[in-house]
Amino acid sequence: MLRFLIVIAICLLIASPVAWAVVRGLRTGKLPHSDSSTFVQRSKAPVRFWLLMLFFLALLAMLGWTVFRAGHQAFG
Repeated sequence: MLRFLIVIAICLLIASPVAWAVVRGLRTGKLPHSDSSTFVQRSKAPVRFWLLMLFFLALLAMLGWTVFRAGHQAFG
């Protein structure tokens, strides 16, 4: 159970800024990356924007899978 809680905490620490960046990118068309002042704009670089969006979504999916597997192992 403690291992599951540690996995949840670590995944939330990683996933919260990534999820915020994805929501902000979809809402405004500007996807922040690498620091707080660097953005990829959907109108100026659409391929780069969608590749970075795909990478962020894959990272969120991987974190979700990690939480699922940890829960399955803890309560399984």
